[in-house]
Amino acid sequence: PGWHTVTYFAVDSTENVTIDKITNNYYQYRMKVDKIYVDLNGPTLNYNIVGPRFTRNDTVFISPKTKIYLKAYDAESGVKSIAYFIDGKPLEHPYKGPFTLADLNSGLHKITIVGYDNVNNRNIKPFEVFLDKNAPKILYNFDLMALGTQDSLPVYTQKTKLFLSFVDDFTGTSNIFYRLNNGKLTLYKNYITGFPKGKNTVFVEVYDKVGNKATKKIEFYIQ
Repeated sequence: PGWHTVTYFAVDSTENVTIDKITNNYYQYRMKVDKIYVDLNGPTLNYNIVGPRFTRNDTVFISPKTKIYLKAYDAESGVKSIAYFIDGKPLEHPYKGPFTLADLNSGLHKITIVGYDNVNNRNIKPFEVFLDKNAPKILYNFDLMALGTQDSLPVYTQKTKLFLSFVDDFTGTSNIFYRLNNGKLTLYKNYITGFPKGKNTVFVEVYDKVGNKATKKIEFYIQ
């Protein structure tokens, strides 16, 4: 790769040789000189992930809302186009701007960037992301047995404690929020107790580490 000088001349069938107009010397054969640049390298490719993401070990987890940007740089002839493949399928998608994987199923997906420069040198760069579309599942339990039911809802004493937890298929979460009756949304740190008499509603909200949201309404009576 780089700049090269090409010198060429002509000889006909009777051995006439083009004369060098500069030196008037046919022996040197330097009749025409051109400088050309030889580009042997494809573009340098890269990508950027913008939006909800979570990295564990070498795996990058993303949500359906996460955007993927592709980039290419070529210092020689310049970038002609960028395309990409998903999961090795033969369909080549021309890159026109950031895209998501919202139409795909949860799981590990391989994206291959393909870049072309203006003399059709090609380069490829694969990378993998794990798409997490599954919201957490909220679990709860009371530490006391229900005394009975009222309006098809369980009835507990005021001493009962409500414990919240969750399970998540892929990324997990660190925070659970709840709202008791008409109170404000509060970070769950321990069990919930001290419920007023009558009907109570606990609204639970939890997000996993890529922003998938789950909610649950827990209704019961306190005697």
